[in-house]
Amino acid sequence: MPYLWLQLDQNTFKETSRGYAITPSRSRYGAQGEKFDGGYKIQNISVAQKQVL
Repeated sequence: MPYLWLQLDQNTFKETSRGYAITPSRSRYGAQGEKFDGGYKIQNISVAQKQVL
């Protein structure tokens, strides 16, 4: 595999996100007032590659 594509989007429902700030609280796309602490919390990434002979 020549590359790996990893797309991470912001957690719109987190209170400190830009999406949360601009989405009305009762919008169909909003958090509806709930507290939500979900999503991924990536702490480390490493890449290993075999040596090509």
